[in-house]
Amino acid sequence: MTVRLAELDGKKKLQPLPAGEKELANLLKAFLTQKSKTIGTAKDLAVLMAGMTRMIRDQIINGLKYEPESGSLHGWLAAFRESLIPDLDEHKFADMFAQTLAYGLFAARIHAPANREFNRENAPFCLPATNPFLQQFFFQASGVNLHDSVAWAVDEIVELLNHADMAAVLRDFGKGQGKDDPIVHFYETFLAAYDPKMREVRGVFLHP
Repeated sequence: MTVRLAELDGKKKLQPLPAGEKELANLLKAFLTQKSKTIGTAKDLAVLMAGMTRMIRDQIINGLKYEPESGSLHGWLAAFRESLIPDLDEHKFADMFAQTLAYGLFAARIHAPANREFNRENAPFCLPATNPFLQQFFFQASGVNLHDSVAWAVDEIVELLNHADMAAVLRDFGKGQGKDDPIVHFYETFLAAYDPKMREVRGVFLHP
């Protein structure tokens, strides 16, 4: 749909078109009522998730530059250094944090009850108890206190997952490849879209 609100007259002045206002209202109404496209393949979901994850990573890097050392992002950086990697730099931290958020949401979406709304706040309750680190991370990082600079992007990933046909996305994972966990298989696809070089360095390949 296209709409023209005005056109130039002979004196090169804009003259409103009589039907322009009504046509614009119809266009906006059609846009706002249009249903989002269902994501039906692992590759499509991985590409879209990867783009949002890179935004989260970049927002964290920028946030660390401007927030005080007492801020929440610096607190997480200190926690990662204490619990995981003592010499972790800010860029690698931002990358780890962003990937953990994105992939944790994917894991939570897989285990979310079909009859319950899936959102950022209830994601921790959808994660299996077999991964206590990831569950605890989400209880603290993905709730209402998530840093403003990344909260919107996390919500965008939630929307992507809510518009994904998860049965179709996971249909062929884990068949005849020696691995049964679809989350492991999807990570290869996600990492190839997020950072192919990182995928090669880490050796994340699942051979048939």
